[in-house]
Amino acid sequence: MSLLFLLFLCFITAFHLWFISSGRLNLAPDEAHYWIWSKRLDWSYYSKGPVVAYLIALSTRMGGDTEFFVRLPAVLLASGTVILTFLLAVRLCRSSWAGLEAVLLLAAMPLAEAGSMLMTIDAPLVFFWSLTLLLIYRALTTDGSGWWLLAGISLGLGLLSKYTMAVIVPQTFLYLTLSRTHRFWLQRPGPYLALGVGLLLFTPVIYWNVTHGMVSFRHLLEQLGGGKDTVIPLKSLGEFVASQAGVVTPVCSL
Repeated sequence: MSLLFLLFLCFITAFHLWFISSGRLNLAPDEAHYWIWSKRLDWSYYSKGPVVAYLIALSTRMGGDTEFFVRLPAVLLASGTVILTFLLAVRLCRSSWAGLEAVLLLAAMPLAEAGSMLMTIDAPLVFFWSLTLLLIYRALTTDGSGWWLLAGISLGLGLLSKYTMAVIVPQTFLYLTLSRTHRFWLQRPGPYLALGVGLLLFTPVIYWNVTHGMVSFRHLLEQLGGGKDTVIPLKSLGEFVASQAGVVTPVCSL
């Protein structure tokens, strides 16, 4: 790792720790909601998987029920995401400068910066998404089944964090289909091993839903518009695209 990157990592981590210890911002409704979950640990919950509750429970049981310890996992996960982003960019571009540029772009995104100090389900999602990408890259470039196994574990933990993690599965198989260099992996067990391990780790959520009337999945279908008119007006689509560009900044979205 470059010295500049290490200095940047120390600075941004110290800033995040200072901010969450300053008491400048009360817990957001979602954070308070997840803190309540952490007092009643279970295999899953009404709208989300269990990872966020377990992380808050671990932190608050070590340090107490304070805003700092509720949010501490978010800071640590964010720093981990910065490291993973740097490593992946360095390996893809073979340049430490590319890694530094990648983490600077990440830090420039308002959404990423807020997620670094607010303990929501997005903090573990982004961490495990980044980790899974790095492990898949290692699997593709080293021809090792062990990396696929680790990618599957990371995938499963990501699914337990937020169901959006499932999107990385079709993305990966689409890449393998389109890539002439890596298409042969579709005929090898590695990717399917990763998928199987990820689904295996996700079974607690499935079990919980089976015993609770599939409430999480019904909630998800309602959010997706299940049973209703799912045609998205162009105005709403434009507003969504504009809002996404705003939270990651127009420069980063390009």
